Amino acid sequence: LPLVMVAAMLAALSVGIWFAALNVAYRDVQYVVPFLLQAWLFLTPVAYPLSVVPEEYRLFFLLNPLTGVVEGLRAVLVFGREPEWPVVGISTALILVTFAGAVTLFKRTDKYFADVV
Repeated sequence: LPLVMVAAMLAALSVGIWFAALNVAYRDVQYVVPFLLQAWLFLTPVAYPLSVVPEEYRLFFLLNPLTGVVEGLRAVLVFGREPEWPVVGISTALILVTFAGAVTLFKRTDKYFADVV
């Protein structure tokens, strides 16, 4: 459970840093963020398990970084079993790539924050 929770926190931090940096550069991002988060909610298997997703669309869902986090939390908290580690591993790798991209974007744009804000 702690490993999956760390991945969830890192995913939230990554998306937050990403949108914070973009919001300073482009003011209209603040209006797009709620729409994107709601769309992301429906594209993440929160209300439905990954097993009900047709096989031809499952790869698309596995490219969502939160799929493994949600499936891992569901496996541990609801069913009391070990999560599917390949799914969690794919999500963790995608979250780490997203985090690296967010930090890189933030570092490139942070020198302009004081001028814009």
